[in-house]
Amino acid sequence: MDTLTGVIPDFSLVQVTQTTSSTKMELIGFQRFLSNIEDANPAVDVVVTDRHVQIRKAMATDHSNKNHQFDVWHLSKSIKKKILAIKPKKLLSEVKPWIPSILNHVWWCSREAEGNPDKLEETWTSLLYHISNRHTFPGKLVTKCGHPPLSDDAIRKKKWMAKDSPAYEALENVITNKLILRDIRHLDRFCHTGSLETYHSMMLKYCPKRMEFDYPSMVARTQLAVVDNNVNIGRKQKIGANGMLSFTTRCPKSTGRWTARKVYEKKEYDFKTDIMQSAITNQQDGTQKKTLHQLKSLTLPRNISKDPAPCKEDLVDSHRSRFI
Repeated sequence: MDTLTGVIPDFSLVQVTQTTSSTKMELIGFQRFLSNIEDANPAVDVVVTDRHVQIRKAMATDHSNKNHQFDVWHLSKSIKKKILAIKPKKLLSEVKPWIPSILNHVWWCSREAEGNPDKLEETWTSLLYHISNRHTFPGKLVTKCGHPPLSDDAIRKKKWMAKDSPAYEALENVITNKLILRDIRHLDRFCHTGSLETYHSMMLKYCPKRMEFDYPSMVARTQLAVVDNNVNIGRKQKIGANGMLSFTTRCPKSTGRWTARKVYEKKEYDFKTDIMQSAITNQQDGTQKKTLHQLKSLTLPRNISKDPAPCKEDLVDSHRSRFI
């Protein structure tokens, strides 16, 4: 997906039998997709992914000329997981009230970095000064907090952490973790894949996980999902009967906090009628009775296992022998 426009220019569908192991499916799909994009448009400067180890290695070795950025949401989720793993629970209870602010700080650091990973890292670690009520500090690029001066009332109401407390030290170990500091430098372009996650949710309408489809069907259904996404990009926020922008409220299980969510105009599905009419016309004319993907020669085994299926009776006897 193009992060600037939200358009999906291409996709790669990988079946597990096409790889040596299921763990390589994402890497192979990524390599195919990037190769197709480069063939169509060689000027690919920035690639945004999650922190997938194999993809990271492939970017470093095969695409070192490109800027590899990480999704802000995925890294903030990982940071939250590390904070929640703080032991004992007594220390965690002191750190927990700061978690929403820390996660917001990840996003703010990325947005303010302006393509400078050094500035991003300094801004990130400055969090340790803020939580201990120190808002000016030594630094090369960042020497003070980005918020306005706090009032005496705001300072009094906030539960600051003492810099020599065990809870502060536990949080400091997370903030200055070598892996976190290494990966957070890949957020300096403020790239996030929220639109892609929305597409994945919408895709379930065409490719529900609880139903089985053969390969050509999965290709066709994915194509429909991509067209649905591309046709409905740029929908405006709905105007209510009162003339105001429409919002709805929701309370995600992950946070347990109520939030406001924009309500957009209804989607357009005229493209489905066009596709059906085109299919009927092609069938009647006899010009093309198969899709381009079906015309391509692709031989896939019927089962995931590379071994032939044994006799059913032998399997039943083997199953029963476990209880004899």
